[in-house]
Amino acid sequence: MQQLVFSFSVNCQQYFRRAPFQMTYMEQAQLLRDAMKGAGTDENLIINIATQYNWVEREQIAKDFVSQFGLELSQQLKKELSFNFENLMIGLFKNRHQFWAQQIYNAISGAGTNEKRLITLILLMSDADVEETSIQYEKMYNKELFKAVVGDISNSDWGKLLKGWLKGQHEANIDHVQAADDIYKASRKTGTDEDVFLRILCNTSHECYGKIVQQYQQKYGTSINQLIKEEFAMRSEFAFLLAHEYLLNPFDAVQLILKQSVVGAGTDDKMVIDLTVLFADYFKGKLDIGERLKKDLSGDYKAAVLKLWKVE
Repeated sequence: MQQLVFSFSVNCQQYFRRAPFQMTYMEQAQLLRDAMKGAGTDENLIINIATQYNWVEREQIAKDFVSQFGLELSQQLKKELSFNFENLMIGLFKNRHQFWAQQIYNAISGAGTNEKRLITLILLMSDADVEETSIQYEKMYNKELFKAVVGDISNSDWGKLLKGWLKGQHEANIDHVQAADDIYKASRKTGTDEDVFLRILCNTSHECYGKIVQQYQQKYGTSINQLIKEEFAMRSEFAFLLAHEYLLNPFDAVQLILKQSVVGAGTDDKMVIDLTVLFADYFKGKLDIGERLKKDLSGDYKAAVLKLWKVE
């Protein structure tokens, strides 16, 4: 499953199959127009259309909406909907990597960087996602994604990790026995050698990293997860743990952040929307925090999120 996620995150048409009974995109665009025309908005119809298609298809529906009615679908959704439900629906009908680029821009724009959101958006990217999002970012903001991020973050450990992640290659297979030993040595009493962690996390395949983690556990009797908690603090701890989780299993990393977004004081709706738009198409029916989502969300926003993740 892991390799499928990385290969289809950009070109997912070959993996998402439309049922033969489904209407054409033109017909769905017409239904959306009808749902927002006249007195009252049919939110249920909008939810049904958004949740039965993947992002590639929703993008085509949005294009057909413009070609038929001379109106931007996003502007019509903004006009008819509100709050979190509006933001979710607008995001769903965008190109996935355009949306990703836009959220990164939002995280680094204005007064102060939203560091946690920026870390999450970047460390949940596959190499293919980095490539496609970089293309969209430069088109939208006339600036390279890497330069934009580098210009907004410090040379802290987590800042170096983000830079390395954007330039790294997660297809490399290194000597997992040597890598486990290198990590052990890098964390010994003379102080943490962050460069070793960065080199391995930013330039190791998912399969190889799993072997490194297993080798480390077997040889040293503790986990790399625990080691990161001991060696790093605050934002850097969060970032290195997320990179670790993502390399082991992207779905677990996504669910971890989604869970953190709805646990505790207040729901981080921006993060819930980000993760839903970017990953619900790929992980439908897999969440084990559905009850928490039911408890924390409400209204049409709740109905749409649950249906997108296929939470019964």
